[in-house]
Amino acid sequence: MTAAAEQFRARFTEATRLHQSGQRAAAISLYRQLRVQQPFLPPLLSLLGLALAQEGLIADGLPLLQDAVRRAPNFVDAWLNLAYAQREVEDDQAAIASYRRLLALDPRHLEAIVSLGKVLTEIGEFRLAAAEFQRAAALAPGRALPWFLLRRVALWLEDADLVAEAERQVEGAAVVSADEAYEAGLVRLDQRRPADAVGLLRLALERRPDHPKAALALANALRDLGNPDGVAEAAYREAAALAPRKPEPLILLGNMLALQDRRAEAVVAYQDALERAPANPTAQYLLDAARRERRPMAPAAYVRDTFDSLAQSFDQILVQELQYGAPALIAQRLQALRPPRRFAALLDLGCGTGLVARALQPLTERRVGVDLSPRMLERAQRTGLYVALAEDDVTGYLGKSDERFDLIVAADVFVYLGDLAACFAATAQHLLPDGLFALTTERLDAALGESGDYVLRASGRYAQADGYIEGLAAAVGLQVLQSEQIPLRTESGRPLTGSLFLLRRPAD
Repeated sequence: MTAAAEQFRARFTEATRLHQSGQRAAAISLYRQLRVQQPFLPPLLSLLGLALAQEGLIADGLPLLQDAVRRAPNFVDAWLNLAYAQREVEDDQAAIASYRRLLALDPRHLEAIVSLGKVLTEIGEFRLAAAEFQRAAALAPGRALPWFLLRRVALWLEDADLVAEAERQVEGAAVVSADEAYEAGLVRLDQRRPADAVGLLRLALERRPDHPKAALALANALRDLGNPDGVAEAAYREAAALAPRKPEPLILLGNMLALQDRRAEAVVAYQDALERAPANPTAQYLLDAARRERRPMAPAAYVRDTFDSLAQSFDQILVQELQYGAPALIAQRLQALRPPRRFAALLDLGCGTGLVARALQPLTERRVGVDLSPRMLERAQRTGLYVALAEDDVTGYLGKSDERFDLIVAADVFVYLGDLAACFAATAQHLLPDGLFALTTERLDAALGESGDYVLRASGRYAQADGYIEGLAAAVGLQVLQSEQIPLRTESGRPLTGSLFLLRRPAD
């Protein structure tokens, strides 16, 4: 080996050491210097592309990774790194194709199998993901990671036997890697055990200090413990530093601050998130909420993403922990009607996982559900309570459908719509004569300085004035049968007051 080649090799080894130790900026600088000598070397292209992608410089890194696999199509690590970058830009199908190309070269590549399963989980292909995690578990008996991931998928599939098997295997498996400690921490968060999660997530960060997902999960766990001594704030900022192009840590920091009524600080956090992702609808919407700005509705993407992320544990969180009782209260009011009524067709607006359908099953013959969240609709489908389910927003669905109903329900739906005029007009058109429209709202509170028809709260939800609802009903020809103040649920440990209305379309 020539002296020049020996020197190149030593500098390349040093660059990879810097990269592996988390000193990515220094590694990138050295990789770039080496490219002057070897501009087309696939391992160099691959590692430089990966480091750039890890720093959030996807536009610079992705072409290098694509060039690496083009020049060396049998280079396994290049496919792995390319898939990582494709996941970072949320090109899930391209990442899946890259993982499958890699596994055609090396069918026993554990990291690729696990990563493929994760992508399949993220896009809702839970059975395919389960097969990959089972494959990984067979290749690595005694490893905890595949079983942690399999447990998560089994929960989505509502496969009790698979959940039990995964939990049995996890119980006896050693948590040895950063990823295993991270996944174990997520399990504890799923189980509402944040104190236990904190230790595991800190272990993950000890073993891999540049683990941005573990840092973010740790911040969430500390938030759930009440942000003692401001540690959750510090943890969110550390998570943001580890993922310098990602807005999520700053959005979650803003959410926590807003719920603590620290609006000015929340505004700064949301503004920082928007600097990272100027087109992010969630950051812009929550910034508007923190500033008390008036806007007519929440962005569909915000609602969809929020409920997709909550779908797996939605019923537990909403009913058991937040004591949400609107569906049961609506059922009680309908059962108390005189003369008694049974409804031929229910339209469940914002149906979620099917809580309204379960509560009203004894009173309804057939049920149709509408929701923006595909993950929620998957859960609703499994109940078997609906004859049809549609993925759409409330007003959009009403504008497309010709069907009429004798009962329409919107429970905890208008918290994501401020201006309800169009929705009320469309709903009235879909009610049969003598049909009922049952709805709940968060109630405008003058004691909090809220005024007008509706306000967007710092929580990102809307509250409406009772008089606004009554005026809309009159404008579209609906009579107010009942109107009452109700406890909707708890928020930050305190009761949240709402209103329940029963509206009627007069008989022709």
